[in-house]
Amino acid sequence: MKTITITILLILLAITSAISQDLTGVWHGNAKTPDDKDILFVFLFEKNGDAYTSTMAIPTFNVDGIKPKTTSLKDGKLI
Repeated sequence: MKTITITILLILLAITSAISQDLTGVWHGNAKTPDDKDILFVFLFEKNGDAYTSTMAIPTFNVDGIKPKTTSLKDGKLI
């Protein structure tokens, strides 16, 4: 019984790991300034073949359409 349970858990972990490498979609988060104000950041990630493109917006300052020169995901690290 333990062997079956461990095998199922390992399979689920492998599937979750494979799926979690896809960044496509909208991501957002907050940062706090030293004077305790919240700044909202929004990122749109799109995958074109093997390459990623991204666009950033900062709604707190009414800024959008910021495009980094490159966007890559290597070994689980977003660059």
